[in-house]
Amino acid sequence: MRVSRNLVALFTLVLMSGFANANLIQNGGFEDNAVNDGQWRWYASTDVNNWSGSNLEIWDSLQGVHAYEGENHAELNAHPYTGNVFTIFQDFTAVSGQSYNLSFAYRARSNSHEAFRVEVATGTDTVLSTLVDDHTTSGWSVFSAMFTATDTAAQVRFTSVSPATGTVGNFIDDVSVVSAPGALILFLLGGSLVVARRFSK
Repeated sequence: MRVSRNLVALFTLVLMSGFANANLIQNGGFEDNAVNDGQWRWYASTDVNNWSGSNLEIWDSLQGVHAYEGENHAELNAHPYTGNVFTIFQDFTAVSGQSYNLSFAYRARSNSHEAFRVEVATGTDTVLSTLVDDHTTSGWSVFSAMFTATDTAAQVRFTSVSPATGTVGNFIDDVSVVSAPGALILFLLGGSLVVARRFSK
């Protein structure tokens, strides 16, 4: 009975949080563009919902590389060659003083030297900036980091580093920004469900 009461309390907390665990990033998995299985297409960012900046390549199970989540994933270093670094970004609304967790999946296309920089800016402050340079071609890795917003206007941004201007490299998928309370609630809820299973045996 005590376990059941704890679960009810946690579910109530989730509801009272006002969906605090909702992803603030829209189309974070690049699923809105229809790409046939085993193919890819490149798009101007204006043709990819919610994203801005450089062109994007969107893949669907091409060359044996399946998306981390859903059907599609993006390649940051996109066709065609422009001679410039590739940068894609998305604006979202935050709460000043609130902590958030940024997460996404990434993978190398060609070699382990691929790298990009991920940044989060709120207002005029860069509150997170990390060089992601531990790619492998054999599978997806997951990046996760906390930041605290200093303004309501926020932006997450990915910029190619290696290759800087070449059109081969840096797969990205499942981009998410979730409020820290929401992430904590999900963690606690998962732990309570494990306890409940143990007590039910």
